Amino acid sequence: MITIGTGDSHFQGANYHMHFWRQRANSSIFKSTRCPAFLLEVIGPHARLSAVAWLNRVTIFPLTPLLNLLPAHPVTDRLLMPVARMLAALRAGLRKLTQDHATAAVRTAAEHEVAQAGPAKAEDAKAEEAEVEEAAAETEDAETAEELADLQEAKPVSEEKLPWPIAMDARYRIATAHSLAAPNHTYRVGLAGDDSGREGVVAVKLCRSYSLAAHQRWADLGLAPKILRSMSLPGGWLLVEMEWLSAPQWRPLSKLSKEELDEAQCAVQQALERAHTATGMVHEDVRPPNCLMRRDEASWEVRFVDFEWAGP
Repeated sequence: MITIGTGDSHFQGANYHMHFWRQRANSSIFKSTRCPAFLLEVIGPHARLSAVAWLNRVTIFPLTPLLNLLPAHPVTDRLLMPVARMLAALRAGLRKLTQDHATAAVRTAAEHEVAQAGPAKAEDAKAEEAEVEEAAAETEDAETAEELADLQEAKPVSEEKLPWPIAMDARYRIATAHSLAAPNHTYRVGLAGDDSGREGVVAVKLCRSYSLAAHQRWADLGLAPKILRSMSLPGGWLLVEMEWLSAPQWRPLSKLSKEELDEAQCAVQQALERAHTATGMVHEDVRPPNCLMRRDEASWEVRFVDFEWAGP
């Protein structure tokens, strides 16, 4: 990271590249650094992300323009998002580089061992490796099928397209993220460090307006998912994390069969009357997709979601 001086940041950027590497050419850090790599430059009030590659010599390619950090207060979407995207890209890139470097090191050691063992051992090693890969693929396919069966029409989301409050939060396992309602920015995400399966899954909603009070009151009555946490985000956005109601136990009212619909609609009407009487708050967006239903032994349970328009 370069943090030298003030003045013309464009001039500094060109000169400090050379200064940076000259100062470190003989250092152990430089000699142990592998290319490709990333260079995060902080030049006066500006920041820039560059790629470092080896083309007969160390060569640096700027990946972003110089981003001015000073106007980021007060924060606006226009000023914050380029910096957030840069940091999200850096995080994703570092993960990829770590995986690639680790894989390269393992392959090098394995290839050396096979070369020492001779041709017969090499064939055995290849056959064993193929068996392991095939077994891993079968296991992954089975896990994927089970996972998809548990989604309410969710679609996988790549890390690049995942909103930064989720992608950059170590609380979430971003590889498990699925979009539930793309226009409404609602996602199903696994919790990091929790391998217990469905219990380690939450629903995360990003929105500009949301009635946390109404949601909490209805949740206290057992008529909405439990709110696990909420936090204000720059630009007037709000993150709401809530319990995940998994399929096929929970289904939207719109997905029920004709035979189930009449009884389920009566349960929805009774739940609404109960909520209105107990809380004095209305939902204002009671549509079939926002009514999640679960069949009990003799009745229907109801959970309402999406409280953007709710209130007294």
